[in-house]
Amino acid sequence: MKSILVACFILIQTTLLFAQHKLENIIKVGSKLFYRIDVNDKHYDLTATVTRLDPVSFSWQIKDSANASGNITHTRKAFKRANSIQTKFIGGNTLLSKSTNLWLSKKLFRHFTSKNGKPTHIRLKGEDGEAINMGTYTGNNDLEITINGATQTIKEELAKPLVKMAGKYIPTGDELLAFYNSSKLPLILRIRADYYMQLIAVSSQ
Repeated sequence: MKSILVACFILIQTTLLFAQHKLENIIKVGSKLFYRIDVNDKHYDLTATVTRLDPVSFSWQIKDSANASGNITHTRKAFKRANSIQTKFIGGNTLLSKSTNLWLSKKLFRHFTSKNGKPTHIRLKGEDGEAINMGTYTGNNDLEITINGATQTIKEELAKPLVKMAGKYIPTGDELLAFYNSSKLPLILRIRADYYMQLIAVSSQ
């Protein structure tokens, strides 16, 4: 009987530990997301503080930057249907109605996780940027980040540009976008546009 109770306790603790590592169970209003931004040979630190989750809004601050801080709000339409990702951080208040920032729209998330092999036009530099044919994700990679002070490993999914060869679309070797595979939290983990940006830490404490 004692061994059964011990086994049940270990199972419960393991389940709770696994749940704690799911970002959708960690990130909430007030959580802070820390990104590293590399532009040529320069490095910047971006801190985004979640102020709303449905649809997402957040305040942000970049250290050592002329445009030091601002607020980004998504309309519900943008969060559902946007085909572009805004990669600029402009000081002041920004309302996004046709693109998203730090998050994928639900439309793009559904496409990237459908595994149908068909491309979609996506603009990685805002709604006026060049459209790229991108398709289903092609990987399930480990990404180490810091969660509430402890180093943890999460899974990232890759979305890659597609090129047509012999009547079929195949992914290129360019890694332009990686995201967290959760319909509740389609968070952008890495992106390469005018710069390279990567999530390095999350704090919900």
